[in-house]
Amino acid sequence: MAKFLMGEILVAEQVQKCVAEEDQMICLNRHAQCDWGDIDLAIKELNEKALLEGGQALYSAYNNGTGVKLYIITTPERDKTMLTIQQVRD
Repeated sequence: MAKFLMGEILVAEQVQKCVAEEDQMICLNRHAQCDWGDIDLAIKELNEKALLEGGQALYSAYNNGTGVKLYIITTPERDKTMLTIQQVRD
């Protein structure tokens, strides 16, 4: 069960092409459980504050080991959660 509302899940086309659906679901579950993944401590702290006070987006990021970093962002209103990617260069 999610620890906060995530709203509508929106998946970028590039995510659909580059990240297996099972991996997307694993990362979404981690995000929903407040496991923010591979992001800076400062952003993790902002996420925790946003959970208590609201008014801020929630951010997480996960490396899948294939040079793709999956970002998950839940809007401040908690009505949408978006999955997008960044290609990681060596």
